[in-house]
Amino acid sequence: MSIYSGFATRKDETKYNGLLAKLILLMQNHLLEFISGGTGQAKVLSYTKIIFKMKDYEEHKYLPPKFSELLEPLCKVLGLPIS
Repeated sequence: MSIYSGFATRKDETKYNGLLAKLILLMQNHLLEFISGGTGQAKVLSYTKIIFKMKDYEEHKYLPPKFSELLEPLCKVLGLPIS
């Protein structure tokens, strides 16, 4: 059995890495908006979708890191029920 960064298949690893990249870009854009003075509910929804998808993939991930665990402070601030 091959293990790709803790996932059983390369496809799962690729999709998970894509979600991680989307999250980083979203955080970057959010930070830039915050610095400029604007935030919105659409960003909270975007974070929620990406983080929940990451959690779904992490249920099948064998090895750390599980990046959604690192996002617990962000989830608390956004009011997301992720534990």
